[in-house]
Amino acid sequence: MDDALITGLQRLLADRATADAVRAIEEGADPLPLWQAAESLGYADAFVAEAQGGIGLPWSDAFAIGQALGRVAFPLPLLETALARALLADAGVAAPPGPIVVAEGFGPIPGLRVAGHLLWRDGGQWRLLPARALRLRPGDQRPLVSGALEGVLEGVLEGVLEGVDAGAERARFAAPQPADVLLAPLQAAEMAGSLAAVLELTLAYAADRRQFGRAIGSFQALQQEIAVLAEQVALATMAARLGRADAVRVGRADAACVGRADAACAASAKLVAADAAARALAIAHAVHGAIGITEEYALGLHARRLHEWRVAAPTAETCARRLGATLLQGEGTLLDFVRAALPSA
Repeated sequence: MDDALITGLQRLLADRATADAVRAIEEGADPLPLWQAAESLGYADAFVAEAQGGIGLPWSDAFAIGQALGRVAFPLPLLETALARALLADAGVAAPPGPIVVAEGFGPIPGLRVAGHLLWRDGGQWRLLPARALRLRPGDQRPLVSGALEGVLEGVLEGVLEGVDAGAERARFAAPQPADVLLAPLQAAEMAGSLAAVLELTLAYAADRRQFGRAIGSFQALQQEIAVLAEQVALATMAARLGRADAVRVGRADAACVGRADAACAASAKLVAADAAARALAIAHAVHGAIGITEEYALGLHARRLHEWRVAAPTAETCARRLGATLLQGEGTLLDFVRAALPSA
């Protein structure tokens, strides 16, 4: 990725997506100014071809963008919008203004309650639906930002989408790839960035907090725990790199080329990131003690996002099932599978 592009994003996030600003949006503040700032720099159209008005970045750059967003617990679905707009542009559909979330199946959808539209994969087709036409329920971790479709229980659509007025549907077009294959690498990239921020917060606190006349980070027991935390961050980062979005071919022209290896890379990225998040957060909160759960401390912002990503589709269970099915369909040993389906970065 061009250094100027990622530097511009990092500068924007440092100025506009501070911990106080993110917390305010989670508490109900207007997200439009932050969204307009990010959109004005073109990141919502990052993967749309230049000929179609976008930046034309390769999908591999989703990893760097996701990491930058994750480091500040960016509260809005910017990467999901970039994915949606790329899919819409490829289908020849004009993208609506504002944030777009992408989903399939049931469960929490990060950013759904601040999005203007939902791009839903339903029966092998993408359906572009205005959020105002849907019945939504608040999310568990960020109730004013995220949510789920009301009436979608245990994977059964109880008339939620069927009840949408046909006139409200903005577009419908072919969706050959499962949404989880497209979303998993993006979520893994943001989770890796968020976990890196958790490690930085933990190291800084361990260096500053003193007990018995010494920084608590000098005690061997805590050093061991922090080393394990750092190991989990490294695992999540490596997995996100292996499952980066260029391994997933997006668009009608490439749909027939999507192979099992691509889906396996995506599933592995999210599975490892989800497992690393659970372990890393447990250690980070143990090191921080009570201050880690205070409202004004930034660790809580990352904890909410990471727990939300863990249970958002595709879940760790879904990813594990996909990897297992891919393994069972092949031949050879487990090592052969890893070498073939999960290539090195």
